[in-house]
Amino acid sequence: GRGGGGGGGSGGGGGDGRDGQGQGAETRYFTPSGTLPRGAAVAPFAGCPHLSRSPACRIPMPPRDPALESLPKLPPATAARTLVRVGRFLRPYRLQVAIALAALVVAAAATLAIGQGLKGVVDRGFAAGDAAELDRTLALMLVVIGVMAAATYTRFYFVSWLGERVTADLRRAVFEHLLTLPPSFYETTRTGEVISRLTNDTTMLETVIGSSASMAARNVLLLTGGLAMLALTSLKLTLLVLAGVPLVVLPIILFGRRVRKLSRATQDRVGEVGAYLDEALHEIRTVQAYGHEDVDRARFGERVEAAFA
Repeated sequence: GRGGGGGGGSGGGGGDGRDGQGQGAETRYFTPSGTLPRGAAVAPFAGCPHLSRSPACRIPMPPRDPALESLPKLPPATAARTLVRVGRFLRPYRLQVAIALAALVVAAAATLAIGQGLKGVVDRGFAAGDAAELDRTLALMLVVIGVMAAATYTRFYFVSWLGERVTADLRRAVFEHLLTLPPSFYETTRTGEVISRLTNDTTMLETVIGSSASMAARNVLLLTGGLAMLALTSLKLTLLVLAGVPLVVLPIILFGRRVRKLSRATQDRVGEVGAYLDEALHEIRTVQAYGHEDVDRARFGERVEAAFA
């Protein structure tokens, strides 16, 4: 038997039935307080009447290959490369992308047109005292507002659909790739972390594709159109506005880089939470057998607080 000296096995010592191999591979034994080296006295599993309280009851674990622990990790991809990779998943849905972009342009143009409509209401209606012109201008503004509402609804629907569709395709592609990875990958990577990457990180991408990207494009269009209209109205005022742009953009860029690093660190900590949760619940019988609930509760709380911080 390989039960660490269990009944009829290799004796009462720490032999694991592999003494004849003896290539220096260290056999480790899991205990509530750590591991024992090869040759330590290990009680047979079947002979432990009080498994959850006896520190002598230890379960042999396979040796860990040090070569697998030194495998290099891939560097984080840049934002441009990430967008290019995500763009591949958008190619099959060119029609939906085109409709969303068209609705985005129409909604931005309608938003800018509302300002011109208010100008007509004040100049041609109230200032001129023409009630008929005021009615026509207000009616035109209602039409513009209706167009803006319809375009905004169309944009929001198709952008949200694209976010969910791309996320579903991305999860399928990642899972198919995970099935092709060698066992050595799973020797150095915890399953819970992989699950967290497959669920939480893809949800972040869904938020970017389904909301943040369209809002950023909308704001760029509004900024461009607003500056063009302002330049036609007053060039001096336009130059004054552009002079203050660096004072606004520079802090956004500096803080944005820091926020990106903090966001990546937060995702890593969330992955740690998922990994520890998977390990604890997957081996819940071992945890309860050793009376390890309090320790796991404290360690899990530390990881949750680290993710919060």
